[in-house]
Amino acid sequence: MKSATGLEQAPSADNPQRYLVWILVAFVVSSAVAVPMYYYVVARSPTAGISIFDAGPQSCPANDYAVCGFSPRTATVPFGSPVFWTNNGRLNHTVTSTGYPSTAGTHFDSGIIHPGEIYNFELSTKAGTYTYYCRIHTWMTGTVVVG
Repeated sequence: MKSATGLEQAPSADNPQRYLVWILVAFVVSSAVAVPMYYYVVARSPTAGISIFDAGPQSCPANDYAVCGFSPRTATVPFGSPVFWTNNGRLNHTVTSTGYPSTAGTHFDSGIIHPGEIYNFELSTKAGTYTYYCRIHTWMTGTVVVG
């Protein structure tokens, strides 16, 4: 509805059809913002949390996964999702790839992860099985299956 000055006026309850159109427009615009936000905030939230654990100094004996290792040892994540490794132990560790699908070109190496620190990596180049280990405690191994 135009005013005496020729400018468009805001919808009023006097014209229910026009009011309904404005509500519909507001809904469409808010949905256009909300859907991408949902994808980036909720759908891409951490899907694989891997704990690095140990029993403390001088307590990481070779091949004793009850005392020192990655949990879970095999994690499965959707394609393009980030993987998070959290050092919940009292020793330094690393997460270093040893194998990945051919042509994936996805080698990763965390460097030293101190107690309490988190390392994340997005295995988004190719679906398949990625294996990794700790360079400090070489018997600590794990697998991430991306699919």
